[in-house]
Amino acid sequence: MTDEKKPLLEPIPFHFFEEKFESYDQLLRMITQQPFVPEYAAFISMIHLAPIPILFMDDTQKILYINEAGMHLTHKNREEVIGQTLDNIHPTNLHKTDIQRIWKEGTAINGWNGTIDYQHYSGEKRTQWIQFIHFPAPQGKRPYYGLFFLDKIVVRKTDEVTAHLTYTDPVTGLANFNQFAYDSDQIEKHETIQPCAVALFRCSNIAEIAVLYSKNVRKIVTFEMVHRIQELLPEKYKFYRLSREIFCIFAAPLTDIEEFKHLLENIREQLLQPVPVADQTILMDFEIGVAHFPEETTDFCSLLEDAEICLNEHQQKKIIYYSKEMTQKFVKSLKTVAKLTSAIKNDALEMYYQPLFNHEKQIVGAEALLRWNDPELGFVPPNELIKYAEKHGHTSELAYWIFERVFKDKIYETIPNVSINIDVTQVEQPNFFKTIQHLVKKYQVVPQRIILEITEHQAFQESPIAVKVMEDLEGMGFKIALDDFGVGHSALALLGKLPAHIVKVDATFITEQSTQTTNGIIAEHIVALAKHLNLKTCCEGIESENDATLAREIHSDYMQGYLFSRPLAIHDFRQFIENFTISDE
Repeated sequence: MTDEKKPLLEPIPFHFFEEKFESYDQLLRMITQQPFVPEYAAFISMIHLAPIPILFMDDTQKILYINEAGMHLTHKNREEVIGQTLDNIHPTNLHKTDIQRIWKEGTAINGWNGTIDYQHYSGEKRTQWIQFIHFPAPQGKRPYYGLFFLDKIVVRKTDEVTAHLTYTDPVTGLANFNQFAYDSDQIEKHETIQPCAVALFRCSNIAEIAVLYSKNVRKIVTFEMVHRIQELLPEKYKFYRLSREIFCIFAAPLTDIEEFKHLLENIREQLLQPVPVADQTILMDFEIGVAHFPEETTDFCSLLEDAEICLNEHQQKKIIYYSKEMTQKFVKSLKTVAKLTSAIKNDALEMYYQPLFNHEKQIVGAEALLRWNDPELGFVPPNELIKYAEKHGHTSELAYWIFERVFKDKIYETIPNVSINIDVTQVEQPNFFKTIQHLVKKYQVVPQRIILEITEHQAFQESPIAVKVMEDLEGMGFKIALDDFGVGHSALALLGKLPAHIVKVDATFITEQSTQTTNGIIAEHIVALAKHLNLKTCCEGIESENDATLAREIHSDYMQGYLFSRPLAIHDFRQFIENFTISDE
């Protein structure tokens, strides 16, 4: 045996870890069997009593050793830690996904050095330095790894830090998604999970606020939203910012569901109050989704996912509480959207055309209607199809397909015009106007022969972006029709905002009505109003001669309905119009 001294901080010999370190005394007894006892003893003593939490693990992530500071950090004694895997012993605020990231990167490049920002249980925002060290193994020996934790990041040089993990939102200072995942993991480890709930809040017009006002105004509105929620939130509930738009209240445990619902209603009322910013008054639109365990959400791990399903209902007028049926609907929508993407790509959708007539039974135009018959799903109603496309981000693709198909079919070359239904979500897409310009040029379309039928009048009225795009399209020559007129009060207000050309009276006021019924009288006044504004009118829902008589008596210009024809596929429509005179309007 040589008397040569080894460095004081030489790594612990590998065979030290071939047994568990049940106690400091056992560790020292093992050291006494090794050469250069004083040096190793000093090294072990330094690690054992250091104020920095330190762990050693083998290559299966099994913990071989933890020092006194580490036990304090994990709130466990040594017997509870030794032999456990790193996933089960959280020495700091790390979520298991980040632990595996550190492990993967650290073992790949023989080390990991970084920081995490997190919210301490006291509510204080802290930064912690973590160093992961890989001690290479001699031939035939298993490697081991060290984790070192230090709360005082200021003692480290910034150029030594190679990675950064954050558990707090840099803008609001709230705990973020990483913290939520960590907190959820801690609850999930309990043998019995107490009732709990997640409430998600999404300000659905926050992006619009930034566009209409400024990013600074968006920031002010965000802080005001956070302040209003925090003002009402009891300390027992946790508050997170999961993404730019979504905030979360985590009630764990949940002692009284009715009390929680009452709290959410109060928060909702406060959030809907105007936000004064300089000389502006900003209104926030909110969607709130709630899931609670174990009543409807029977799997704790699905709590956040179920609350997100509620948000996907896009209801701004009420709080949506999760039910099992919503998952079934959501799964159906995902399946539909998956097939829709393929259907658009493979041209499996169809456009049907329903003719419009004047009172001389001449064809004056047609409405283009989307149809989809899938071999597995069967007939998918157009309103569902459009809703699913909107929810899952396929609005632009679907709108492009519809316009291109109508322009390709060129029905407008044989009849005076063709109308296409559009909704506010399509029009608000950033590239919508340029897309229409491109297609008009590509297919040499005469815009004056295309009518754009607006549905969802209130949504258009409340969207300055959509109104501006429609004005630009009207400037290109497109005509504008207000569909389903008479349903709700917003259609009247929209008349004053948009340069409309045609008013389509909703079928509610026509089908099985007369000039003596309330709905028939309303229809008569709608037509009279339109004529005073020099607008054309069309009565929808003409299913009988009685309905056609009403349309004539109230002096509507056009009629549309099953009395004349159901919507027809392109080939059938071309054959159908051969039997009628085409109006020269």
